[in-house]
Amino acid sequence: METLKGHWQLILITVVVFVLWSTLAVFPLKVLVVFMHELSHGLAAVFTGGSIEAISLSVEEGGHAITRGGNRFIILSSGYVGSLVIGVLLLLIAIKTHADRALLGLFGLVMLLVTVLYIRDPFPLAFCSITGLAMLAVAWHLSRPINDFILRIIGLTSVIYVPYDIFSDTIARSELRSDAYMLAEQFGGPTMLWGGLWLVVSLAVIWFLPEIRIRPEKQSMKCYEPWRSALGVSYAGQSVIGHSRRKIWINFSDHSLSRLSGHCKRLTMPELSQMHETTPRVR
Repeated sequence: METLKGHWQLILITVVVFVLWSTLAVFPLKVLVVFMHELSHGLAAVFTGGSIEAISLSVEEGGHAITRGGNRFIILSSGYVGSLVIGVLLLLIAIKTHADRALLGLFGLVMLLVTVLYIRDPFPLAFCSITGLAMLAVAWHLSRPINDFILRIIGLTSVIYVPYDIFSDTIARSELRSDAYMLAEQFGGPTMLWGGLWLVVSLAVIWFLPEIRIRPEKQSMKCYEPWRSALGVSYAGQSVIGHSRRKIWINFSDHSLSRLSGHCKRLTMPELSQMHETTPRVR
């Protein structure tokens, strides 16, 4: 029940995406995940000494990345796993930090850069240009909570879509010339084996996603409330919130917290006594 309370927004987004899965509303998100998939192939090639020749996407929610050189095993394995990792990172950064606007803007810049360098076909050219510019506009003009919400939607859609795509392409339709099919051709083993391994990894990631905690600053403020109400001791802009072995932790006022990033100051008993003498009691 605590997990549901802490992640109601993520659960709501997941439910909405599932309900609208076969509609045009989710179509741009699916194509965006395919872009992340193909970009992952390209980055794997670059990181293993190769290069990207071209990237393309299709209206049928497919795509391809043409690479030269690099480690073939890593390149073929990186598509599903890479888009999953990108989705999880977007989700984690949205949940854990305040860098939402910077991240969405960076994502938009990456899309535009990839478009200029590697995309030539009409549909992906239009899709990536419009999406990249839209991300930049949202990051520049709209508030951080809106950017945060968009990143959560993209991250969750990727996390949802990857296992579905793996099952569809490598297990349900194992005859398709998928990444797993080509991996089986070059390195042995059945297509379903490689697809099954990727599916297990993606499901394991989804299983552990509820362990993600709410924003640190929100949680730190929340955990102090029981101490404040139980002790009922307050001073001008300061509250005693707990003690252990003659040590006292002081929670500063909201104005101070904004400067101290939510951290508490730890005072010894003599320091606390001095504070008693110099700070009037507020009722």
